[in-house]
Amino acid sequence: MQLREGIRVAFDSLWSYKLRTFLTVLGNIVAVSSVIAVVSLIAGMDLFVRREIADEGSNVLSVMRVDPWQVLTDFDAFLASLHNPNVTTRDYEWLREQDLPAVSQLAATDRETAVVAWAGRTVRGVPVEGWTAQYPFFQNRKLRAGRHFNEFEDRNSRAVAVIGSEIAEKILRTPNPVGRTILVNGRHVEVIGVYEEKKGVLGMDPNRLVVMPLGRHLKLFGGDRSLEVRVLVSDISHVDEVRSDLQSLMRIRRRLGPADDANFAVSSSDTIVGVWKGISSAIFGALVALVSISLVIGGIVIMNI
Repeated sequence: MQLREGIRVAFDSLWSYKLRTFLTVLGNIVAVSSVIAVVSLIAGMDLFVRREIADEGSNVLSVMRVDPWQVLTDFDAFLASLHNPNVTTRDYEWLREQDLPAVSQLAATDRETAVVAWAGRTVRGVPVEGWTAQYPFFQNRKLRAGRHFNEFEDRNSRAVAVIGSEIAEKILRTPNPVGRTILVNGRHVEVIGVYEEKKGVLGMDPNRLVVMPLGRHLKLFGGDRSLEVRVLVSDISHVDEVRSDLQSLMRIRRRLGPADDANFAVSSSDTIVGVWKGISSAIFGALVALVSISLVIGGIVIMNI
């Protein structure tokens, strides 16, 4: 009887204060929906980061002028690193000549955005990557049609490219455009291959891409650019060893003394994972706390109506 009486009193109270009841229910719905949205957003971002890292490979190291992730971990050091000298094609060639038994492949790359067009059809802001001929070893992607460019085309800076499926369909309007021509920033480039379609995450489209020989890329966008040297380690157990070797070799290359700070960066996917864990944890905690505070304040306000 007491339970039945309690339920009756509760329903009478809810019915007597319809506005307060409605606002309380609405506030709870909004708060719960916000928490679900925040968790989904963080989960989606985490999926994207982990997928990108998996595609790049946990046994890949990068030699760069500046570590872009350092802006989040040590901003002062990042600002200082902006004065570092460029990593050049000569640095890349020199590293290739060194004795690195635990390294299976080295490649140099650079990235820029461009306008891609043909026959009046234009796509702006297309990522254009320049690579040396070893690039297929660093990409977890298959070709739908055509082929990759080779060492000869790389060495001679041939105007050839492998494109993403979106470029093939939007610009050339054909699923197999091998042998056709596109304009990259107004320069003719022959299509020799097309990547298989790849699912994007968080609105980022990996099918919107042009990959060409590094020499041609530097001719299009300027030769005075800093490159990224990718290093594929033969076994993940040797990653730390190769990282140490690369740091020592680059110090020799730059003629740095034992007390001199490094004027280059050597990073890996572990760096990205560590930074991302810190960022995602902070974002998740802050957003959940914000939603919780909003729910409490909203409840107090509603109960005082």
